[in-house]
Amino acid sequence: MMPRVRITLRGPFIVISMQIITIGSGSDAGTPRIGCKCAGCRSRKPKDNRLRAALALKKKDEHFIIDIGPDFRQQVMRYGIDYNNIEASVMTHAHNDHCIGLWERSALTMKQVRALTVYSHPQILDYYFNQNSSFYYLKSSGFVVPKEREPNKKIKTKNFSFHTFEVPHTPSFLGPTLGLSFENKKFVYIVEASKITEAMKEEINGTHTLFMNGTFLKENLFSHISIKNSIPILNNLDVKKIYFIGLNHTEGTQEQVEKYLKPYGYKLAYDGMKIKV
Repeated sequence: MMPRVRITLRGPFIVISMQIITIGSGSDAGTPRIGCKCAGCRSRKPKDNRLRAALALKKKDEHFIIDIGPDFRQQVMRYGIDYNNIEASVMTHAHNDHCIGLWERSALTMKQVRALTVYSHPQILDYYFNQNSSFYYLKSSGFVVPKEREPNKKIKTKNFSFHTFEVPHTPSFLGPTLGLSFENKKFVYIVEASKITEAMKEEINGTHTLFMNGTFLKENLFSHISIKNSIPILNNLDVKKIYFIGLNHTEGTQEQVEKYLKPYGYKLAYDGMKIKV
């Protein structure tokens, strides 16, 4: 008889990667913009067709949605996202191009889909779900479950963990803009910001993948720091991969901006882009 051998297994054994799907990469009105004849809007190349900025993070079959703008219906249908597999979402700030798509939830009955948990700043949640009659209906009917985020405290859902931090953007009584950090700095998302503060540098430094505000290429405009002015700051931080997102239609084509970014090793996000972290 062979002697018995005791085998001790030590974990962790499986590391589940997170997929980042760019379901929208444009600014507030998308590209092409109605009635515009600029180079970006005239382009017929697929990467220059941009829905409003939003991401779907995916683990297993579950999704976490960052920002639900006016293109939300089109985005979930285009990328085959099952509403029942949306685990939660975040509203980064109160501008309509980042949250008005929540109204699409009203077209579905409670028998069709589960309630959607929405995290955001308490001022933003109060304005939309208590002072806005349409969004109040979503809350009162149980279609949406608003949840306040606690500053810098880790939030855990079934498959995702993240914390929020405040980002300077447009001064608003509706509350601040939120940056997001997922899975112990695997991924940081800053969709709109007027500058990069010291606190933001701490959040970004050591990150594997950063998605950074990229609305304007060379000039700071409308409380958005430009790509050009972000680059010297980001060059001094430890980040493995950097993608700019939210490009305005006036700032050129995907090819033109990628050419500008190439010497720095950075990239421009486009609709349908998928990466794993």
